[in-house]
Amino acid sequence: MIPKIVDFETFVVGNPWKNWVLLKLQSDDGLYGVGEASLNGFARSVVSAIQDLSRYFQGENISDATQIASRMLKGPYSDGGQIHRAAISAVNVAIWDALGKYLNQPIYNLWGGSVRREIPMYANGWYRHNRTPELFYESAQVAVGKGYQALKFDPFGSNQGFLSRQEEQLSLGIVEATRSAVGSQIDLIVEAHCRFDVPTALRLANRLEKFDILWFEEPVSFENSLALIDVAKRSPIAIGTGENFTDPEQFYTLAANTRNFIFQPDVMNIGGLQAAKRICEFASDCKIPVAPHDAQGSVSKASTAQLAATCSAIFIQEDFDEFNVEWTSRIVRGLEKVGKNLVIPSGPGLGIEVDWSEIRKHPYDVSGYLELFEDGWETRGSQASP
Repeated sequence: MIPKIVDFETFVVGNPWKNWVLLKLQSDDGLYGVGEASLNGFARSVVSAIQDLSRYFQGENISDATQIASRMLKGPYSDGGQIHRAAISAVNVAIWDALGKYLNQPIYNLWGGSVRREIPMYANGWYRHNRTPELFYESAQVAVGKGYQALKFDPFGSNQGFLSRQEEQLSLGIVEATRSAVGSQIDLIVEAHCRFDVPTALRLANRLEKFDILWFEEPVSFENSLALIDVAKRSPIAIGTGENFTDPEQFYTLAANTRNFIFQPDVMNIGGLQAAKRICEFASDCKIPVAPHDAQGSVSKASTAQLAATCSAIFIQEDFDEFNVEWTSRIVRGLEKVGKNLVIPSGPGLGIEVDWSEIRKHPYDVSGYLELFEDGWETRGSQASP
């Protein structure tokens, strides 16, 4: 008899720069599944959303992940945006994790097997210091020394809209210093966090071209698809976007107008593994590469790894882990980095073990959020140089 979900528990983990939300679903056979629903600035809101939506998964079979996700999305009729999708995703991933444990198979085997055993990763969060070319130069060398073959960074400080000449020179000086630090064999990704208007974004894209940038991430707001399409059509660099999308149609609209994109679905924001997989398959058909967004905790990382195992369009995965505070490395076991690659866990479900006792030591942090438009945000609470 297929196990049923009989209980659930949520945990807010006080990672200093972004509270992480984890979900533990208990089934009646004694197994449990784990999911993640971290959303910057909305940790407790997501916990409440999971509780509100529990009527759709309590007492249901763990084999019914698709139906449960659909009911959680459509049942309330109201659309709760990213908070709603994060709650759905946590439940969806936790159910797949529980089912994999029940069947003693990794999630990717439940979807037809894997296309790879490892996935390259790029480093993010490697710069935690004041905004100077000299400090970025030093930090970039440290990150590459850890084995990464690609680095992502936002050199633009707290700027929004139009970028002054002085700020543009400083930002491009940081990019130039980073390229000089790592040489020509390392990929660089420039993040803009939706900061600019269209003319500024296009000017920056053209000036960044000489630094051989892999992609330019969200130079304009993800909420304005016409602006994104306009920039992508005229940019000499591929434009990365999609981390904040909650509806697959947003990806379809972009692809219908230009293919000069790197699609970046986030498993949590799009509503779970199956929704993310559909987008990856669509991108593959459109010949658009995929680099999933993953600026959350280790359970999210394990979820994205299972996605990468089944989707050939994914060519790289995001990684913050080596640049987080030390104790965060102890909350999940089973994720192994070898050189530039993440080894995709092959154990049952997500293939990880969660240390719940360690998690309980680090409760909700009232200051655990990131203000991307405040001066000094890139330090993530630390002024220490690398």
